Amino acid sequence: MGYNQGKNNPMYGKIPWNKGKKLNLTEEHKEKLRKHLEDWRKNHPSPWLGRKHTPEEIEKIRKGNLGKKCPYAIKNLGKYIKGLKGKENPNWRGGTTKKIIKWWGKHRQEKEIWRKKVLERDGYKCKLCGKTKRLEAHHIIPVSETTLTAFLEMNGITLCRECHKKTESYGGRIKGIRNKKEGIGKTKWLIRTIPQEFQVFRDVGNYQLANKDLIVIFVSEMENPDYEFLVTLHEFIESYLLKRRGIDLKEIDKWENKFEQEKKEGKRPKKAVAGEQKDCPYKKEHAFATKIEKMVAKYLKVNWGQYDKYLDYLLESYVQKPSNSR
Repeated sequence: MGYNQGKNNPMYGKIPWNKGKKLNLTEEHKEKLRKHLEDWRKNHPSPWLGRKHTPEEIEKIRKGNLGKKCPYAIKNLGKYIKGLKGKENPNWRGGTTKKIIKWWGKHRQEKEIWRKKVLERDGYKCKLCGKTKRLEAHHIIPVSETTLTAFLEMNGITLCRECHKKTESYGGRIKGIRNKKEGIGKTKWLIRTIPQEFQVFRDVGNYQLANKDLIVIFVSEMENPDYEFLVTLHEFIESYLLKRRGIDLKEIDKWENKFEQEKKEGKRPKKAVAGEQKDCPYKKEHAFATKIEKMVAKYLKVNWGQYDKYLDYLLESYVQKPSNSR
């Protein structure tokens, strides 16, 4: 294995004949080569195709290898593999990999439907760089953390392969809890801060119902923790009041999609706030949540004018980059 390496190799120190040379083949020539290769493979099948060694042949090979030195790499392969098993492996995630693969195997169809919805919603382009090729749907809350939000449209964002690789959870980097069963109680609200550009609607706070019990709230990341708290409080109150009144949050999503489209078409003012519109299905809830938000802001000594300006700045600061796909 190592006898032809380095100076023992007859080609050591010699310059390969094809170094720096390029084959300038025409498409016609390439097509001829492809057909020739395909025909050759059909007419010259491998003699070992579908054949196995007989016990006599195996014994002959075994005897032929007797007395030969085993390369260091193979000799210590067992120790190397043993050191990569289970908790010793740097990629160990609590033994959840098999469970996740099995779970995805049972939900392939739902995953594809969710993926198409996310890509279509984002206009088939990366939300970070604007590319339109090699697009993937990224889970903001990883599936390794919980499967409850796996097919929540708000939990998906369209990214190209390069931008997706830069995320913290790509390839299962984050060690998740995988719906770890709690001894007491249930999770009824799931709140997370995310980058502004990851928001589904042009707002600093959004929420959706993952199931009949769980409300997921996404709040845009801000420099001031008081600002994040105030937005979270507003979304928390508004979402619960809507759920309590029996209003379908999916219908609200449809109305907000229509509202955003009308803003793009110029039918509504660019800076129009959804919750303040006359035809808004949650106008009362929005007004009440804003009232509580102002009371808490006063208690925290937050200047409402500065707070409001900062939210406007946050909404205007992110501009979707034009497509520059290759």
